[in-house]
Order: sequence, then C-alpha cells, then structure tokens
Amino acid sequence: MLDDGTVQCWGYTDGVPHTGISDIDRSDGIGDYSGEMTALHVNDGSIKWQTGSQGTSFGRSGQFYATAAVAFGRVFAGNTDGRMYSFDQQTGRLAWSHSTSNYVYAGAVAARTPDTPPTIYFGSYDGNFYALDARSGKVKWQRKAGGRISGSATIVGNIVYFANLAARTTIGLAVRSGAPVFKFPHGGFNPVISDGHRLYLTGYSSLYGLIPKTAEQRAAARRRVREQHKRERLRRRQQRQRRHH
Repeated sequence: MLDDGTVQCWGYTDGVPHTGISDIDRSDGIGDYSGEMTALHVNDGSIKWQTGSQGTSFGRSGQFYATAAVAFGRVFAGNTDGRMYSFDQQTGRLAWSHSTSNYVYAGAVAARTPDTPPTIYFGSYDGNFYALDARSGKVKWQRKAGGRISGSATIVGNIVYFANLAARTTIGLAVRSGAPVFKFPHGGFNPVISDGHRLYLTGYSSLYGLIPKTAEQRAAARRRVREQHKRERLRRRQQRQRRHH
C-alpha cells in the first residue's frame, strides 16, 4: 500500500524515461526516449505490443517525447526524428508516418467534426502546423506559424488552438481549412480549455479567462473565414491552371 492508501497492482520499467500515458482500449500506451512505443495490458502490466520508430534523423535516433493520441483505431505519436507516426491500436503495426523538417515534440489531437472526416492536428519545431487525414496520413492542409511549436493542440468547437513557443502567442485555426480565426498575444506551450462558457488560455507565465464574442463579432469572423476559403480556392485553381500551361 502506498502512502495515500492506494494499492500498487503492478509496475513496469525498462530503464529509460517515458512520455505520458494514453488509454489504448483496455491498455496503457507509452512512448520512450529509446524510440519504442509500448502498449501494456492494464490488468497486469504485461506487454501487449511494442514497436519502434523508423530510424535516425537530424544526427540522432528518434525519441517519442510527446504523449500519444488514441482515436479511430490508431495511436498517433510525434517523434524527435521529425515524423508523426500512426500505429494500429490493436497490433502496433505501422499504418503510416509523415515527415516534417524538425522535431515533433507536440502531442497530436484527433477529431471528427460535422465538416471534417477523421483528422489529426499537430505542430512541429519546423514552424508549421499540420492537419493530416487520420486514415492515410495525407496532408489536408498546413500553415506556417512563424516559430517552433512545442505544446499539444486542443480543439474547441470548430477551431484548433496551438501555442507558438518562439513568438509566445496562441493561434486558432478553422479545422476545415486551416484559416486563421483567432490570435492572442500570449502563449507558449499547451493552449486552451473550455467549460462551454469561457475559454481558459495558458500564457507563457500567466493564465487568462476569455469571454465569447458577441453575435455580431461571430458573424464578422464567419465572413472572414468565408473570404479566406474563397481565396484558397482561387489560389488552388490558379495553381492547377499554371500546371496545365
């Protein structure tokens, strides 16, 4: 029995530091600094499956630093080899990996919304924020943040939030298109949570409570998003036309 009255059922150690624990269908999922991703049976701590990253990059072997996200039958985990990995939730088989050009310290957030299919969202130290198809790993959109991203993203409604560590700002993007719809001049690591009434934002060394916009302000924001969508469609159409000439 531990000091707080709880009883230790089992323990697991392999001699290397670990990331946070994720729930993987009656199993606990953990990544470690040796580049292994492990799923343990919750009842006795025995290994359900174990798999590794794909190799070396940036002059060093990959390490799973970020806490994994579990959704849609997959386990998503960023690695210091610059990749986001997707493993089968039941077997640990690698489904896909996507390369960025720098470390992926940030944990991913996975979601399906009325406007989007299963998608994962995450930032990289390469200064980009990514939205990938959760099934295939195909890029749905990516946006330059102007600085490295270290903390996990969060989704509230139809907006995905992340913090820019370099600029110490918090940014919100529309989940469907990646269009910027929110910016706050404080941030650093994990961005926001909500109780359904207010937005609570973590700055670099401070906390903020934010009140939702008025109906008029929300309408203006929607107009800006629609205009951004139009510009994006026009840009893609122009790119296709140039390729055909």
